[in-house]
Amino acid sequence: MTVAHEQASDAGRRLLASLVDQISATNPTRIFAVIPNGASVSDGFRPFTVGELARAVDYTARWIENILGRPSRRETLAYMATNDVRYFIFVLACNKTGYRAFLPSTRNSTEAFIHLLNATHCRKFVCSPEKRQTVLELSELSGGLQISVIPSLGEMLSSRMESYGCPITYDEEENETCFIIHSSGTTGLPKPVSLTHGCIGVIDRIAHLPCPEGRKPGTWGMMKPNALVLSTTPFFHMMGFYDLIISIFHHTTLVILPDGPVNTDRILDVMDAVRPTAALIPPSILEEMSSSDRALHAISTLEYLYFGGAPLSEMVGDKLCKLTHLTTAIGLSEAGPIPCLAPLKREDWKYFEWNPFSGVTMQPLGDEMYEMVIQRGPSREYQGIFHTYPELQSYHTNDVFIPSPTNCNLWRYYGRVDDVIVLSNGEKFNPVTMEKVVEGHPLVHSAIIAGQGQFQASLLVEPDWNKWDEGRSARELIEAIWPIVQQANKIGPTHGRVLKSKIAVASQKKPFKMTAKGSTQRHHVYRDYAEDIAALYSAADSEQTAEIPKDTALHSMMGYLRNTIQSISDMTVVGDDDDLFAAGFDSLQTLQLTRVLQKVVKSRLPEADTTAISTQQIYAHPTIKELASLLVKILGGETNEHANEMPRKEKINSMVRKYTDGLPLQQIDLRPREGGHTVLLTGSTGSLGCYLLDAILNAPATVKVYCMNRSVDAESRQQISFLEKGLEWCPRRQKRVEFLFASFGQEKMGLAEAKYEELIKSVDTIVHNAWKVDFNHSLSSFEAVHIRGVRNMVEFSLRSQHHAHLHFVSSISTVGAWSVKNGTLIPETPVQDPDVTLPQGYGESKHVAERICATASERAGVPTTILRVGQVAGPTSGSGV
Repeated sequence: MTVAHEQASDAGRRLLASLVDQISATNPTRIFAVIPNGASVSDGFRPFTVGELARAVDYTARWIENILGRPSRRETLAYMATNDVRYFIFVLACNKTGYRAFLPSTRNSTEAFIHLLNATHCRKFVCSPEKRQTVLELSELSGGLQISVIPSLGEMLSSRMESYGCPITYDEEENETCFIIHSSGTTGLPKPVSLTHGCIGVIDRIAHLPCPEGRKPGTWGMMKPNALVLSTTPFFHMMGFYDLIISIFHHTTLVILPDGPVNTDRILDVMDAVRPTAALIPPSILEEMSSSDRALHAISTLEYLYFGGAPLSEMVGDKLCKLTHLTTAIGLSEAGPIPCLAPLKREDWKYFEWNPFSGVTMQPLGDEMYEMVIQRGPSREYQGIFHTYPELQSYHTNDVFIPSPTNCNLWRYYGRVDDVIVLSNGEKFNPVTMEKVVEGHPLVHSAIIAGQGQFQASLLVEPDWNKWDEGRSARELIEAIWPIVQQANKIGPTHGRVLKSKIAVASQKKPFKMTAKGSTQRHHVYRDYAEDIAALYSAADSEQTAEIPKDTALHSMMGYLRNTIQSISDMTVVGDDDDLFAAGFDSLQTLQLTRVLQKVVKSRLPEADTTAISTQQIYAHPTIKELASLLVKILGGETNEHANEMPRKEKINSMVRKYTDGLPLQQIDLRPREGGHTVLLTGSTGSLGCYLLDAILNAPATVKVYCMNRSVDAESRQQISFLEKGLEWCPRRQKRVEFLFASFGQEKMGLAEAKYEELIKSVDTIVHNAWKVDFNHSLSSFEAVHIRGVRNMVEFSLRSQHHAHLHFVSSISTVGAWSVKNGTLIPETPVQDPDVTLPQGYGESKHVAERICATASERAGVPTTILRVGQVAGPTSGSGV
């Protein structure tokens, strides 16, 4: 038996806040973290010492006490901010002042936020300036919150006040809350999880959990002291906050990313700048990194590479494990990491081997599938779960594993006891509803959607053998049922959509296993058809891959691309200069096209750099003609495809000019309309649109609402959405609503002449809410439908009898790149400078639209209001999702 680390005499009984003070007193220069100097990697990094941490904690504790007072009881104090070291500072300050720190996810829906605030009895909220608007909106919806904006790190460190002190002891605090997180809410509303000081103490003690002789712990974070650990997980998540904790308990040094989207380029830039010892990276990003020579080189410099949150592609894992020690991180929100042993062989990266002293047992579910269950031992000192749930003697995790075929001590994660599928990018969805739609086809007996750990979903169909002859080809059946699969795709989430190339047909010799109640036993089917499912993914789009033309002239390449795109998407033929994304090409199809083009280029030029063909490049070249030009350049050996590109700022200003030229110079005599209001609402079927329609109908002055949408079935979708959200949809309301199918970018928005004139004579208020939310699309992809649509709304207002007031629903992304040099406050006025807009097509398109509205108001007198929304979240009712 061996012990992983030299044991501190009081390990497991040390309070975080007290330990920080102790280290600060004896070794203040010890480095706690490496933090960014600014919002960009190019701003550099600096060491952040325990002495600075202690000073910042004491400052924040006094700030909390001065602003909010000392709590008379264990009062909850919520915190939401940019992802920086202040998360840890805030929690420790709360520990000192007696508050219970609550760290909600920034990604929650409004309904989830309000549910969690109520469940934790939280009426006070601390936030960073960037999150203040979101918290203000929550305050309005939840009956009022006391909101305070946390000081900057610089302000915390500039003070030289005396130590706040930490008089509490472990015995007093063991069963009291250290901080609160919450579950993911995959199958319902998230549930708050109170983690006690005793539970956090387990993270301290777990490093000293005995291991079998000659073995090492496999729990991430068990690196050598002073190891640089790069974490890419947000700190409101237990996995991210754990990395902060181990920096204190186990003397590692956390490398913190600049706040912002986590992607391959940002991670690689940080790795180049800081040279970490180990990294924890999501599987979806690792899969992208596996095709980049630069990324593979960076990974090879790591001693350890951890991943968690979702499965990793076996092909990718087998590739990466040859470069470094690749290990799966596993833990529970309610308890922290599950103690396991480091693999003896690198190729066993995909398996877990539980530490025999952990209390983990594997309970059979049948067919060689097992559920992980943690049994309580004689002491809780290594079992955090029983600090969180002290009344339990065992804890069922609902996680399903299968044993290694060669070593019964090794276990591979297989999924959840419930039906939720977790894709490799962390997206989750329940496939049951989609499966039931497919099973509605007369030729289908059963349908199962798979995709655990993959980037996209797949479908396994069992035919009704009384109606289908097994001698006929699988392709015939797939073509026959494809229309109903498309129906299922419409009701499911975008990330759960099934492509035609990802459908397989079951064998009559291997019927789906069913329960006594007649339902399909999902995991048994997955097991029986593992090879068939794997074949769908290993095919790697070969069925869409046609040989690239030998003639690399532009017209030949355009024809090739047109045929390839049509085979992938089943889109109607688009013009060579038409924007693919405006025509409906989506992110999954973009990924598939990327793989196809990379494959055909590699087959033609083995030495070619296929990273030049990425999803980002396809978004940046959104027409067949532009893509064909890119292909021609790559095949011709050209790499600098940005050489003749118009600068971003000029692109944006040029588009603003394009859609404001020709506006008349005039003044409009605006007089209040007598009687009620007639409202034109666009995008009424979306999440925000539903609540806008509900609010408009609640207004006593509303006489009629025209709901203008881009879907022909908008009325039925509206009814379903209202019912799901618990909103009233009754004849009294319905008679005031008329649904119109529109094409916003077309003249008169695609409406018949008579209907358009009817609206011109009656509408006095426009709420333009319809906009595609896709952060991958370039600015040009928003032009044909959305930007042109805004100009059409302006034209409508100019022609309307009542000079209709145009309310445009914009986005905070239009000022998302605002910095201190622009001013300390963002003005609630249209901003002309494109540099303050986030560098993404969505934000740029909203910026252009804002300026069109502002110019129409200034030059032509069009009454406009711009509603710059900070965050669009979920419902306020108890129903809906």
